Amino acid sequence: QTLEILQAGFRILHGYDEELLPLINLVWPSIISNLKQEQNESVLAACFGTIDVAIDCGGKFMESRFIDDVWEQTGKILDSLINVQKKSKLSAFSKELCLSILRCLCTATLRLPRLASELYGKLAKLAAEFKQAEDVNLSLEAERLWNQIGEKNPELVWYLDAEFSTIRTPPHFLLRPLA
Repeated sequence: QTLEILQAGFRILHGYDEELLPLINLVWPSIISNLKQEQNESVLAACFGTIDVAIDCGGKFMESRFIDDVWEQTGKILDSLINVQKKSKLSAFSKELCLSILRCLCTATLRLPRLASELYGKLAKLAAEFKQAEDVNLSLEAERLWNQIGEKNPELVWYLDAEFSTIRTPPHFLLRPLA
């Protein structure tokens, strides 16, 4: 519940950077501590939800924090979830966590400019893993991430689509009208 209160506070302070950014800075170590030490998937999902809102409200202020503090742990968590998904079905809590992470990554691709150059390859491969998920919500969120990456880096998405699937038609973002 504390993380949900923080999310609400961030939303209320959105646009008031003089109050918002010091608050994010103050609570950030606790959020990251939870992210690194927590095993409960519901709490981890709430952490990613809070990070998602912090990125959305804090914008570029969150860029180095995401890349330095969140990305590595996100990769570890997602690797374990992908391994579970390959062996068996994800539990409801695991799906909730995956959705929270994918939403956070969608927000990050939209709001953090530097993220594009550093992490798009990894993000695209991650989105490709979940695009084929049996869970409709998970698949849709992965597709949303995939399309956002495609808007920023269409060549990468086209390459991965061609490499990992039977789809050979260029995605809509590569079909730009000729001037």
